[in-house]
Amino acid sequence: MDMDVIDMLRQRFSQTGMNRRIILWHDPDGEQNLADLEDALSSLGVRVWEWTRQNALRTKYQVEVADPDTPYLIYARFPRPDAQDDWLLDIRLYGEEFVADPVAIRLETLGISHAAAREFVTAHYPFFRSQERVGKVARLMPERPDLEHLILATLAAATGAEFADRLFIARRVLSGGIEEEANEAYQALVKWGLEAVFWEHMRSAFGFPQEVSSLRDLFYGIARSHLAQGVDAPLPAWDAPVSRMPNACRIFLDEALRSRDGAAFDALLRRFSVDLGVSSWLSQLSCESLLRCDTVPETHEHILRTLGEQLTHEVADADRWRNWLRDRQDTHGYEAWRPVYEALGFALELQEEKRAFERVAPPGDAKAWFEAYASRWFGVDQLYRRFSTTAAAVDRPGWETLFGLKARWDNWYSHVFLPRWGDWTDQLLRDGWAASWPIAEVKQQRHFFTQYVANHLARERVFVIISDALRYEAGAELADRLKRRMPGEVHLEAMQASLPTYTRLGMASLLPGRTLSIEDSGAVLRDGLPTDSLEARGGILSAHADGALALRWSDFESLPVQEGEERIRGKRLIYFYHDAIDAIGDQARSESRAFAAVDQAIDELEAAVRKLVRSYRAVRVIVTADHGFLYQTTSVEAWAKPDRVTGQVYDGNRRFALGRRLSTPPGSIPVSLSYLGLDVEAVVAAHIHRFTGHGGLRFVHGGALPQEAIVPVVVCHQTRSQAGRQLPLVDVSLVNRSRVVTTYEFTAILFQEQKLGEDRQPRHLRIGLYLDGQRISNEVTRSFHLQGGPADREVRVPLQLFERDYPLGAMAVLRLEDVSGPETQLYREYDIELRIASWI
Repeated sequence: MDMDVIDMLRQRFSQTGMNRRIILWHDPDGEQNLADLEDALSSLGVRVWEWTRQNALRTKYQVEVADPDTPYLIYARFPRPDAQDDWLLDIRLYGEEFVADPVAIRLETLGISHAAAREFVTAHYPFFRSQERVGKVARLMPERPDLEHLILATLAAATGAEFADRLFIARRVLSGGIEEEANEAYQALVKWGLEAVFWEHMRSAFGFPQEVSSLRDLFYGIARSHLAQGVDAPLPAWDAPVSRMPNACRIFLDEALRSRDGAAFDALLRRFSVDLGVSSWLSQLSCESLLRCDTVPETHEHILRTLGEQLTHEVADADRWRNWLRDRQDTHGYEAWRPVYEALGFALELQEEKRAFERVAPPGDAKAWFEAYASRWFGVDQLYRRFSTTAAAVDRPGWETLFGLKARWDNWYSHVFLPRWGDWTDQLLRDGWAASWPIAEVKQQRHFFTQYVANHLARERVFVIISDALRYEAGAELADRLKRRMPGEVHLEAMQASLPTYTRLGMASLLPGRTLSIEDSGAVLRDGLPTDSLEARGGILSAHADGALALRWSDFESLPVQEGEERIRGKRLIYFYHDAIDAIGDQARSESRAFAAVDQAIDELEAAVRKLVRSYRAVRVIVTADHGFLYQTTSVEAWAKPDRVTGQVYDGNRRFALGRRLSTPPGSIPVSLSYLGLDVEAVVAAHIHRFTGHGGLRFVHGGALPQEAIVPVVVCHQTRSQAGRQLPLVDVSLVNRSRVVTTYEFTAILFQEQKLGEDRQPRHLRIGLYLDGQRISNEVTRSFHLQGGPADREVRVPLQLFERDYPLGAMAVLRLEDVSGPETQLYREYDIELRIASWI
């Protein structure tokens, strides 16, 4: 027995409002078993009575006289008679009729009774025969559905779409490919005879002509419209239909590419590009005409190759390209090309710095030398490192332009930038600096404890992190990150390292004490105490600050916070020792990974500061280094490899030697260590030379160049109220003078009110236009993390509206939703007036 029939009858007899129900059911097929009907309805007190052509009077007597109070289901195995022949007409008039044809049952289940709906269900009854499929359709429809709801819900249920929406149905079908025979969702439409209805809705949704009736034409038409809106040039006469609703096509494809079906649509776009020859056509266009285009990945390649070629010939307009590269960050496919974009972006900045550096005059004295590097020219080292690491991450065959740039910048850095600093440094040393190394009015490494630590111990606990070989440019990047992401104050200062710039002397100089001395073994003593081991350094710290501790950061970082708290409980001063750069660079077999080690060190140090502040309530954290380093990715040529220093050498490496009766081969400079109170001799390599000997050649330190001898001091200070507080996000506001939309495109001009670094974090916004709570445009996500002046902090966000008729003067809402955190929150809304002429 059909359970739908039973459920409907039970529902009828269960309705309240009547003491007794009499329902007449004419079933010409006569397939029902009365005993089964009795069993199903007996719990409701209903009696089932069969009306035959011979018992009409008896039926009337039974219901009205013999048993006037019992509910009855009067079942007849013949059609309803005409009124003049209907013996039970009076009962029919005060009773109810039940129609149990399959279509009626399905319509009642779906909660819809329109005549057109009956026609649709009848026409596609094979689909609606399944109770499971009917249930899917019902779940996809609203509470009071109309015919359109029924049709879309049917298409969605047949194809497996998540929602009864034309765009979701199109996405579900097209994600299966444009070969119709192999597309399961499309074949389901064919199986149930729904393909004609599907095409009617697809043509309406995307504005295509009647001829469009294949998945190939549907997708190619959508892709063509998307491309046409992104390219500032007329498209060729391709074999693809033209839409009269290009915004609908663009919005659909943008959202499909961002969905979990994105890979499938990427594959379709690659096929579209190959079939129509899009790539060769794009290669003929200028970059300016492609800046908004992200339909096919070839767009990224064409733009990047153009920039690469301009950089190769040093003709790239930096201001224009900076804006273009920033705008491209929000295009589809950017992530796949990110290493190339970033590498060329750094190369663009290097081009500008190169032009400026080649015009700069030599520094007049040691202080000018120090300030010139610490205030600006460290940026070249930083840009070159970042360019090198991002270029190394590019894994795309055929990118000879980028590889040619890499060789070009390697050559300029190794043969122009570093040698010029070598020339300037040598000249200053020979002019007297070698005899008196410390620069007046510049912080000295040997006074670090007195200048940065001692005065704060009475008021607060101080954490010091000493990162081996963290040179100044890396410290500057670390400080910049901390300023953007941490509450409190972050200061970067430059400090002149002890010369020679090597680990033993640098580490000893950072400890408290009055004197330094060097034994014949090369061991450096502070106030006569050894400094080489962690335990020895901890002993010196404890002697100068009650409750001091020296730890390896890697050991401490691995402890659970509770154990870490116990380890440092009662300690006013903790020195942490961190070694990520020197451990890699100082080994010949691994020195080629030196720049990658710098990136790793910056990441680890940022995480270390954040952990100390958040988990250990640190108020003052200081990050510094024992020395910097020189590094070149190219091989060191023979002219830069003088003979090693001979004599009684206590300690040394490729860039220095300490001892007595030392030789000074060509390419070296003797320096006095009297400024440290030492009576030993020292010789440093001149220029960018490396003494012959064992060990690596490309990563070196020990000499006097600023990359080795200027080290960072990053001071992070949290007030009590700031400890544990999250930095607020930048504010963003709409600054359009006109807030009236007259076409189907509206460009929102959004202003980032504070620049990043002013105790503010980036804000990430999702932007879209809404009318009566329904989205009427595409959604765009933008990151606001700009650091320039006010003119540089405006972001233009183009929005495409769906093509439809909007009431003239209707007030839409520009909604800015904050997606910076784990939960989406409404940030701001702005009223936008719609004054768009009819699109038909």
